[in-house]
Amino acid sequence: MGVNLLPQATETDLKKVDSGVRGFMGLIVWVGVMIVIFVVLTFMKGFETGTVEEMQSQKVTILNQIDGLGQVQDDYYTLAYKTAVLDVIRTQQYRPSIVGTYIDSKIDPRANINMYSFTAAGELIVQLEAPSYLIAVRIWNSLLEDKAIITQLNLNSFSEDLQTGTVSFQLKGFLNLSELYAQNGQ
Repeated sequence: MGVNLLPQATETDLKKVDSGVRGFMGLIVWVGVMIVIFVVLTFMKGFETGTVEEMQSQKVTILNQIDGLGQVQDDYYTLAYKTAVLDVIRTQQYRPSIVGTYIDSKIDPRANINMYSFTAAGELIVQLEAPSYLIAVRIWNSLLEDKAIITQLNLNSFSEDLQTGTVSFQLKGFLNLSELYAQNGQ
């Protein structure tokens, strides 16, 4: 038989070894968790950096598009201005022509024409001054007689001068130039 000269491990010694192994395993788990957290944080930082760079790229693209619209916007306002000028020119070109003759023929000497104008779209505005309400209504009615030339003629404003007894009024409607020219041979 052989003699065992090694001392036998006691319960206390086994607990110490078991506690040391547990501590070492806890340290390894803690280091592993820290490595995982570090990797996740690094990944998130990279993702956020990529997102920020993409948004800055989109911002630059949108700013370039806005700068490009500057010329389009200027062109739009230039075109709108030219259209307004042409509208006024067309109105002024027609004013001494057959339109004035037509309106004068409907009003006769019963009233004074203070102003009349119309747009290229055909909107007509006539400001008149008549000696009484009755004459003003008759003028309005005479302008409404031929519905093919002037349509939707409405009373826009109406006032009386108490000192002179004259009535000022404004009529607003639509003028059909092609029908006017067709009926008057032009």
